[in-house]
Amino acid sequence: MNKSKVLLRIAGLSAVFATMITIVFFGLGKPRSVTHAQADDTAATTGCTLATISGNYGFLENGNIAYVGTYNDIGIFESNGAGKYTLDYTQNYDGGVASYSAAGTYKMNSNCTGTMTLTVLGTTYPAAFVAVSNGSEVDVISKIPNNVSTWVLKKIN
Repeated sequence: MNKSKVLLRIAGLSAVFATMITIVFFGLGKPRSVTHAQADDTAATTGCTLATISGNYGFLENGNIAYVGTYNDIGIFESNGAGKYTLDYTQNYDGGVASYSAAGTYKMNSNCTGTMTLTVLGTTYPAAFVAVSNGSEVDVISKIPNNVSTWVLKKIN
């Protein structure tokens, strides 16, 4: 390859690189805004009440307790729409399978976030959640130290 072709190729690549740097640092001249995590639509993010979570939901929970092991739960979450719920579920905890029933309470904020407690075998566990799509799905995360646990609840009826 002759020297002029090499210089032309270097100049072309330099132009492409300079354009990419300009786009990355300065954008394309369009105003930018920060995107925040939120529920599926604007209507679902305002005006939530306890009744937003009402009825039966199927749920799947995946969890890991530090230095102990992993677990998965699947079952039915039933809410009375007034701040109380029950669970009937099956749990696989490091290969050991058992079924449980539990009960809990929840508080809902108008922005569709909330907190809940779950009492299983006499022990109470805290969690936080967000209701999305007008309550047809509820995403939950554990607030227990050393326990990484998430739930996804999907409305059945």
